[in-house]
Amino acid sequence: MVWTWGDRQDWELIDLEGWSFEDVYPYFLKSENYTGASSAYRHAVARGHAGPITLTSFPANEATLTAVSTAAETFNVPPEVDNNGGVHESVAVVQRDFQGPTIDTGVRMGAFMAYLRPAMASLPPERLRVLTRATVLQVLVEPSEETGREGGLEAVGVRFLHDGVCGEAYAKREVVLAAGAYNTPKLLLLSGIGDPGHLEEIGIECVLSLPGVGKRLVDHINPGSLMFTGPPRKDYDANIVATYTRTGIVPDLTPDVELGFIMGPPVEEPAHWDKVPSLYVFYALWLLHDGVGSVRLKNRDPLEDPVIVSGYLKTATDLKRLVRIFRMLIEWSQTFARSSGLKLEQQRSGGNAIFVTEDSSDEEILKAARMVLSTHWHAAQSCRMGNPEHDPDAVVDPEFKVVGMEKLRVVDASSQPVLTNGHPMAALVMMAERAVDFMLGKAKER
Repeated sequence: MVWTWGDRQDWELIDLEGWSFEDVYPYFLKSENYTGASSAYRHAVARGHAGPITLTSFPANEATLTAVSTAAETFNVPPEVDNNGGVHESVAVVQRDFQGPTIDTGVRMGAFMAYLRPAMASLPPERLRVLTRATVLQVLVEPSEETGREGGLEAVGVRFLHDGVCGEAYAKREVVLAAGAYNTPKLLLLSGIGDPGHLEEIGIECVLSLPGVGKRLVDHINPGSLMFTGPPRKDYDANIVATYTRTGIVPDLTPDVELGFIMGPPVEEPAHWDKVPSLYVFYALWLLHDGVGSVRLKNRDPLEDPVIVSGYLKTATDLKRLVRIFRMLIEWSQTFARSSGLKLEQQRSGGNAIFVTEDSSDEEILKAARMVLSTHWHAAQSCRMGNPEHDPDAVVDPEFKVVGMEKLRVVDASSQPVLTNGHPMAALVMMAERAVDFMLGKAKER
């Protein structure tokens, strides 16, 4: 629901031909219909206004937004009306792919609503069939007939389970996997595509040696939050404000943390809003850290969940970053309370909130954070894109083609060339738009 491009430097730092910001920028524009204000930043870029995903900003009370922005000045972060087209390292109201006055009455304009649903309505059944509640079990692989090289392989279809019955679907042109950062590597491994040693342990014949499958899982971390109550209010504007900044623990070239602010009612019934304290939540999204995990098979059963290892909190640097994140949240909440004139009372629990103060020791902060820290569900790169000539862990090439396999592409979070410093949906939709042009042979025309 949150729409962020990430930092432009994200794309420059990966050093992958064809994937600079200049290369991906037209596809960000193609997907979006931005309805907000334009940035005054002198290096700001234009936004898209004709794409299928309409973007709005969460409603923001000016007084509250001013207080949040004033508090963000503590970290030398400027205010910004559009931190996608303008300055990413800034404080701004969050943009969303969501239509309607409130979350309860509105509709999320995700990929299904923006792309698939219109296609289902306009295309005849012989051109598009959507089969729900089906589980793909395996990619079907045969010797390649087109390449002519000995030992060449190509994907010809998939085997799937639907209503307790196994079926097979065959592709005339290509098979495209989009099962996500956990299930795409699982599916490749079940198909005999992956690390030969791991496949041998599980008892699956290795069809294609690709050691990088499931190997370099990365994610954004949800380290926890601070929760406060304040005076009752009669109405609520869904203030969700994000600040992209740096912890300063290491000299990162891009922001390594998102500090967020949410204000809302503690009860659903508006009639009671003016009788109960309001909620103020200061949260963090930990963007850059040293954690690298993996996705592996538990056994040969395709209905079993894969074994997921997060790799969180393995280095001393990350422990320092985690402590610093909460000290920043503490400082931000105190500055907000002063600038807003509100008397806030910190809560000891609720959601993923922890109770720590400026007097808490580093050890106390780490102990409390370990109790609530979790994934932010931004898992990526478990089938990483790369140049196979230089990257032995590359699973797909810069056009999403699985290395060593004809007619098979991976287009989802698992194949991201970089996990952008922000919420990943905008980048994933951009990738899908690019993938279509690659399939149609149009990418080089742009």
